[in-house]
Amino acid sequence: MKKAIEVSSPEELTETDYTFHKIVIDGSENSLFAAIYRTLKAFMTEEISRTHEGFEDLSDNIREHQLILDAIRTGKVSKAKKAFKAHMESTCFQVLNAKVKVPGTE
Repeated sequence: MKKAIEVSSPEELTETDYTFHKIVIDGSENSLFAAIYRTLKAFMTEEISRTHEGFEDLSDNIREHQLILDAIRTGKVSKAKKAFKAHMESTCFQVLNAKVKVPGTE
Protein backbone atom coordinates (compact mmCIF):
# COMPACT_ATOMS: atom_id res chain seq x y z
CA MET A 1 0.00 0.00 0.00
CA LYS A 2 2.86 2.36 0.81
CA LYS A 3 4.42 1.75 -2.59
CA ALA A 4 1.11 2.34 -4.36
CA ILE A 5 0.77 5.69 -2.61
CA GLU A 6 4.38 6.63 -3.39
CA VAL A 7 3.89 5.99 -7.11
CA SER A 8 0.38 7.50 -7.12
CA SER A 9 -1.35 4.35 -8.32
CA PRO A 10 -4.98 4.33 -7.13
CA GLU A 11 -5.59 0.99 -8.83
CA GLU A 12 -2.65 -0.67 -7.07
CA LEU A 13 -3.69 0.91 -3.77
CA THR A 14 -7.19 -0.51 -4.11
CA GLU A 15 -5.86 -3.96 -5.05
CA THR A 16 -3.39 -4.06 -2.16
CA ASP A 17 -6.02 -2.86 0.32
CA TYR A 18 -8.42 -5.56 -0.90
CA THR A 19 -5.64 -8.15 -0.70
CA PHE A 20 -4.71 -7.13 2.85
CA HIS A 21 -8.26 -7.76 4.03
CA LYS A 22 -8.47 -10.99 1.99
CA ILE A 23 -5.33 -12.33 3.68
CA VAL A 24 -6.73 -11.46 7.11
CA ILE A 25 -10.03 -13.13 6.27
CA ASP A 26 -8.28 -16.22 4.87
CA GLY A 27 -6.25 -16.39 8.07
CA SER A 28 -9.44 -16.54 10.11
CA GLU A 29 -10.06 -19.99 8.63
CA ASN A 30 -13.71 -19.08 8.14
CA SER A 31 -14.19 -20.62 4.71
CA LEU A 32 -17.70 -19.22 4.25
CA PHE A 33 -16.62 -15.63 4.97
CA ALA A 34 -13.56 -16.08 2.73
CA ALA A 35 -15.72 -17.39 -0.12
CA ILE A 36 -18.18 -14.52 0.24
CA TYR A 37 -15.36 -11.96 0.25
CA ARG A 38 -13.84 -13.46 -2.92
CA THR A 39 -17.26 -13.61 -4.60
CA LEU A 40 -17.86 -9.94 -3.83
CA LYS A 41 -14.43 -8.82 -5.06
CA ALA A 42 -15.76 -6.48 -7.77
CA PHE A 43 -18.11 -4.83 -5.29
CA MET A 44 -15.47 -4.66 -2.54
CA THR A 45 -12.80 -3.15 -4.78
CA GLU A 46 -15.26 -0.51 -5.98
CA GLU A 47 -16.15 0.38 -2.38
CA ILE A 48 -12.50 0.41 -1.30
CA SER A 49 -11.65 2.70 -4.20
CA ARG A 50 -14.54 4.99 -3.33
CA THR A 51 -13.44 5.06 0.30
CA HIS A 52 -9.89 6.04 -0.67
CA GLU A 53 -11.29 9.06 -2.51
CA GLY A 54 -12.62 10.30 0.84
CA PHE A 55 -9.18 10.42 2.45
CA GLU A 56 -7.09 13.56 2.21
CA ASP A 57 -4.13 11.68 3.70
CA LEU A 58 -3.91 7.91 3.48
CA SER A 59 -1.09 7.66 6.02
CA ASP A 60 -3.59 7.03 8.84
CA ASN A 61 -5.12 4.21 6.82
CA ILE A 62 -1.68 2.65 6.33
CA ARG A 63 -0.91 3.04 10.06
CA GLU A 64 -4.21 1.35 10.97
CA HIS A 65 -3.46 -1.58 8.69
CA GLN A 66 -0.02 -1.89 10.28
CA LEU A 67 -1.58 -1.93 13.77
CA ILE A 68 -3.93 -4.73 12.68
CA LEU A 69 -1.04 -6.70 11.21
CA ASP A 70 1.13 -6.19 14.30
CA ALA A 71 -1.71 -7.33 16.57
CA ILE A 72 -2.29 -10.46 14.47
CA ARG A 73 1.42 -11.27 14.53
CA THR A 74 1.44 -11.14 18.34
CA GLY A 75 -1.44 -13.63 18.45
CA LYS A 76 -3.45 -11.35 20.72
CA VAL A 77 -6.99 -11.67 19.42
CA SER A 78 -8.43 -8.89 21.58
CA LYS A 79 -5.72 -6.47 20.42
CA ALA A 80 -6.40 -7.39 16.78
CA LYS A 81 -10.15 -6.91 17.23
CA LYS A 82 -9.56 -3.54 18.87
CA ALA A 83 -7.26 -2.43 16.03
CA PHE A 84 -9.77 -3.60 13.41
CA LYS A 85 -12.66 -1.84 15.14
CA ALA A 86 -10.64 1.38 15.32
CA HIS A 87 -9.84 1.04 11.60
CA MET A 88 -13.51 0.57 10.68
CA GLU A 89 -14.59 3.53 12.82
CA SER A 90 -11.87 5.73 11.34
CA THR A 91 -12.77 4.71 7.79
CA CYS A 92 -16.47 5.35 8.38
CA PHE A 93 -15.66 8.75 9.87
CA GLN A 94 -13.48 9.65 6.87
CA VAL A 95 -16.19 8.62 4.43
CA LEU A 96 -18.90 10.54 6.24
CA ASN A 97 -16.67 13.54 6.84
CA ALA A 98 -15.76 13.73 3.15
CA LYS A 99 -19.43 13.36 2.26
CA VAL A 100 -18.66 10.58 -0.14
CA LYS A 101 -21.88 9.44 -1.75
CA VAL A 102 -22.90 6.12 -0.34
CA PRO A 103 -25.20 4.16 -2.68
CA GLY A 104 -28.81 4.17 -1.52
CA THR A 105 -28.48 7.26 0.70
CA GLU A 106 -29.12 9.97 -1.88
